[in-house]
Amino acid sequence: MMVEIMKPGIKKFAAVNLLQGTPEEILLAYHGFIAYYGTYKVVPDSNLVVHHIKACSFPNWVDQDQERYYELKSDQLILRTSLIGSERYELTWKKAE
Repeated sequence: MMVEIMKPGIKKFAAVNLLQGTPEEILLAYHGFIAYYGTYKVVPDSNLVVHHIKACSFPNWVDQDQERYYELKSDQLILRTSLIGSERYELTWKKAE
């Protein structure tokens, strides 16, 4: 599985070269983006899926497991995190018609 989440409306860098962003541009882009990939396991008889992280834009998650709680609701898949710091996050995907 692969996850990429980006905050909408991130301002473009002034430079065309992605390696030439200013520290401020890079910081704003980093704060609005996370990506990771790896494998996953659905825990039987529960609403839990475990993501086994192999690589991540947040290096502290590499080689860790991240638990997500899922809910299937009509044409939607909803994933929720446990607390991350003091926040809990939720993502909803809707099946295309």
